[in-house]
Amino acid sequence: MSLFATSLLAQERDTSDLARELIAAPPFQTKIDQIVFLSKHRALLPFTGSDLRPDQIELIRSISVNEWSEARGEVVDLYVEAFAKTYSEDALKKLIAFYADEELQNALAMQASAETRATDTLISLTPLVEARIKSRMTKELSD
Repeated sequence: MSLFATSLLAQERDTSDLARELIAAPPFQTKIDQIVFLSKHRALLPFTGSDLRPDQIELIRSISVNEWSEARGEVVDLYVEAFAKTYSEDALKKLIAFYADEELQNALAMQASAETRATDTLISLTPLVEARIKSRMTKELSD
């Protein structure tokens, strides 16, 4: 193997290791858990409303849950491969630092909370603005 090929292989391995470290961050673990959870339920859809006996449905459910639980590692591997091929080593390091910064993550969580409050307030503001629009339209169109 040439020196270039050896170097390239080592770089790919480093990128994969960094991608695996990134995917270990809580937001990605939550996303993977959601994928597995939804896949377990999706696997049961073809049997919903079927005329199978309850014990057969339970066996199918058990098999689906077991297989998707075991496939979680494969889902992680797919994410690792996608991130390793998409991001450079430097970008992966930056993303790892981003997700490791607890203060920043807490601030972002607070931002989400603030946006939820703003949305709730917006919902109550909408009828007031709509009433003003109707009032102005009535006044200005009648002139």
